[in-house]
Amino acid sequence: TVSQSKYTEMFQKGKEKFLSEARTLARFNRQEGVVSVTDFFETNNTAYIVMEFLDGITLKQYIDTQGLLTPAEILDLMAPLMEALDEVHNVGLIHRDISPDNIMITRSGESKLIDFGAARMSCNDQNHTFTIILKHGYAPPEQYQSKGQQGPWTDVYAVCATLYRTM
Repeated sequence: TVSQSKYTEMFQKGKEKFLSEARTLARFNRQEGVVSVTDFFETNNTAYIVMEFLDGITLKQYIDTQGLLTPAEILDLMAPLMEALDEVHNVGLIHRDISPDNIMITRSGESKLIDFGAARMSCNDQNHTFTIILKHGYAPPEQYQSKGQQGPWTDVYAVCATLYRTM
């Protein structure tokens, strides 16, 4: 609940943006490599996204328990995710928070990109300001600046840093 009326408009805009991004993510429900959105709705003056349950562990946990991966294992795990990310980028969305913490490995061996909470539509406007959201060691230099130009390359950098961490 927004306690001060001066924040009501900002809250409403944020909720609308949240639901818009949920609609965008729902377009990838059939895409291997991305967690599926099963529903999104508004109630109790807030908005919710319901995603599929993934029975597994994060890539970070996998590395911590299994050790570093071979190139073949890395390719098997990351190829579907990278193909899905290409589709995500094709609609103008950037994840902005790719790391071993945000990749799930299911019991059946599938890899899924999760946590689109930092995702934003890509913007070519030089004056556009992004909130600074990053994971040290996985974020490219432009994510450390509020006016840093971000785009698909931001996610590519994070994927490469993640690949490096797995070896």
